[in-house]
Amino acid sequence: VLSFIPAVVFALQALGTGANKADEWLPATMPEMTELRWFYQVFEGDEILVVSWEGCTLDDARLDALAEAVVQPLPGLDGRQAVWFNWARTGRSVLQDLTSEPLALSRAEALRRMAGWIVGPDGRTSGAVLKVSLEGKDDRHSAVAAMEQIALDRCGLTRGQLHVGGSTIDTVAIDNESKGSLYLLLLL
Repeated sequence: VLSFIPAVVFALQALGTGANKADEWLPATMPEMTELRWFYQVFEGDEILVVSWEGCTLDDARLDALAEAVVQPLPGLDGRQAVWFNWARTGRSVLQDLTSEPLALSRAEALRRMAGWIVGPDGRTSGAVLKVSLEGKDDRHSAVAAMEQIALDRCGLTRGQLHVGGSTIDTVAIDNESKGSLYLLLLL
């Protein structure tokens, strides 16, 4: 009976610290943390979110609407405004870059080069690649929620219709499952 109260306190603390980020468990005053922050600012990292949906093609105007909106300041889950994504590229924007100067590739050659990463094997299926910002890395749940809200508001797409990939959504899914398991353990 006496161990019940500390067990509940520690379980609640575990729920609040589910993310595995070095800057959460290392002191901010450490020189290594200063270097890590500098590295993130200079090199940005490579965390991306890939988004598509059934029937999404190079000609789908909803891709452009999504790409334009996600790079704007957006509210997170706590209502705080942030720029969750640094940039967004779509199949159409990459195709335009490759077929314009200075490369000026033919459409066929550009599509051949894009196949398998931003254009499907049919030469039409496409999606968007979103570069996650530092704010987005600090609060991946809000970044994903903001993208999903834009998909609903601007593109008329529900969460169930979206096909999302990348380390950001993987982390969010793992966090959600971990919290669910911790709640179960807390009940037990």
